[in-house]
Amino acid sequence: MIKINRAGKYAIDIRFDIDGASELFEAFLLTLAGEETVLVLSEAALINSKKVKELGLAQVNDEESLHYAQSGLMLKLDSDSIENILDKLKACVGGEDFFPAECCEVRFGKININFYAFLERAVD
Repeated sequence: MIKINRAGKYAIDIRFDIDGASELFEAFLLTLAGEETVLVLSEAALINSKKVKELGLAQVNDEESLHYAQSGLMLKLDSDSIENILDKLKACVGGEDFFPAECCEVRFGKININFYAFLERAVD
C-alpha cells in the first residue's frame, strides 16, 4: 500500500505499509541508477483539485521539484536525497519507522513543499 495526500499548504504525506516500503525502496534504487520509475498508488489522491493515480520518480542534478505528470505527480530528486530516502526505507523494511519523517523539500509550482513519509503498521 502506498498513498499520498496533501497535508496542508506546504506539505505532502506519503503513507505506506511494509510491502509499500519494499516497493518504494526498489523504485528509488532504480531511480538512483538513472531510470525513471512510476509507482501506482493504492488509491487515487486529490492534490490541488487534480486526481493523482501515480507517483513518478526521476533523478536530477539541478533543482529538486514536483510537478504534474500524465496521470500523477513526478518527483525529481538529486542523488543525495535519494540515498537519504533509501537509507530510511531500508530501515522500514527491517521493521523500524521512517525516521525522521522528513523526506525532502521540493519546488512545486511557486512554493516549496515538504514531503513527509510514514510507515503504517497493521493494527492487531
